[in-house]
Amino acid sequence: MKGKIWILIVILLIAAIGVGAGAGILISNGINQKEQQEAAEDRDNRHQSRQEEESEESSEKTVVEPIESEKTATDDSSGKGCTDEKQETSIPPGLDIQEENRKAHAAYADILTYIHDHPTEFVEGFTDDPVADVEYNTFAVADISDDGIDELIVVFTNTFMAGQYSRIYTWDAAAQQATDYVFMVGAYCSFYHGEIVQEFASHNQGPSSLWPYAVFWYDAEVQAYQYAFSASSVDESLDPNHNEYKPENDVDGDGVIYYIYKPNHDYSKDPEPLTYDAFQHYVDAYIPEQNLIEMTYVTLTMENINALR
Repeated sequence: MKGKIWILIVILLIAAIGVGAGAGILISNGINQKEQQEAAEDRDNRHQSRQEEESEESSEKTVVEPIESEKTATDDSSGKGCTDEKQETSIPPGLDIQEENRKAHAAYADILTYIHDHPTEFVEGFTDDPVADVEYNTFAVADISDDGIDELIVVFTNTFMAGQYSRIYTWDAAAQQATDYVFMVGAYCSFYHGEIVQEFASHNQGPSSLWPYAVFWYDAEVQAYQYAFSASSVDESLDPNHNEYKPENDVDGDGVIYYIYKPNHDYSKDPEPLTYDAFQHYVDAYIPEQNLIEMTYVTLTMENINALR
């Protein structure tokens, strides 16, 4: 009887050991499966992270964001740049804009008359040569400060290239007099709402179908335009020998390399080469086409001057 009992005990022990071993195998397999699943998820996460990083890097190479600084044309608080619509005119309350413009135009006529009669004070190198007639210079009257009151832009071009420039006057309603808005900008400029000016280079020295230009924003504190950036390009069609056009810099292979020169650029080096889309993205943040101010320039004759009175 005792022998049978011991045999039964041994059988039960063997069975218990088998169940424990089976459970251990199941647990071990479960742990291995969980570890494998976690490892797979970790690999997937690392792969996705790498893809996102590569996507960001690729985006950075094709889109150049406008500069950000304490004073910049893209500063939302300044109201300059980064806009899809024309800037709203800011008119001080209680100011009769029509009357102020009438007085401004009369004051501008006086300034123009003085310039007409004293050209040597304004045109460097001006002589009594009939070819250098002061009346071949031009002027325009338009609101380029977005305050509802016109400015006077006088353009001096009837002189040698280095002496050409524009001078701008504004009407100070508080002081009831015309004053300098900007003493000097380039002779060939386009003005944009947001007090932005696009100043074209006097001549194009490189193999570019894009005429080089610089963009400035107006700083009322110092009454002067501040440099935002300049733009140029290099066209393969105009440089077949590849003296300046470098195929490896043509990001999208369209035969044109675009460049943006930001403030403090080291001109011993080329800036980052841009595609047309990246270049236009940057430019549109400052001077979108719909913000261009239409200007009508007339010659500096007494007839045109007196028409302002």
